[in-house]
Amino acid sequence: MAAAGRGRRGLRQFRFAGSAQGRRRPGYGSFGRQDVMSTRYKDKLIEVSDEAVTFINYFPLFNRRVPLSRIERVNVAPPSDASVQWRLWGTSDGRTWFPLDWKRRTRDKIFVAFLRGSWGRIGFTVEDSRKVAGVFRDRGLLHETASG
Repeated sequence: MAAAGRGRRGLRQFRFAGSAQGRRRPGYGSFGRQDVMSTRYKDKLIEVSDEAVTFINYFPLFNRRVPLSRIERVNVAPPSDASVQWRLWGTSDGRTWFPLDWKRRTRDKIFVAFLRGSWGRIGFTVEDSRKVAGVFRDRGLLHETASG
């Protein structure tokens, strides 16, 4: 008789992390996932739906999906700090992570999402900052700050 949790040949059966039956790390990756949510905004850098924000190229080869309920607020300001404006990807302060954007220095606004119950933040840019600001403003998440 085969032991519990073992297949026909006595080997453990594993599930792939990306499969529908396997475990999925919340907020990371979405291989083959079909979302039925309504998309409010989408470009090459970010996708905002009714339920979540997906940061494209958050980490090499991975996107990060953050539920809107987890976002405390989103600050937006003109790019005034050269360490942020010229950052293609990564962090300069150890707290704010920026997904990859080859054209960040040409963007007119820098957004920073503050996450509930988290010390870290997500900084990001978008192709159409007015539309994205409107989406976050409609949700009551947008806090505009003056240039520094």
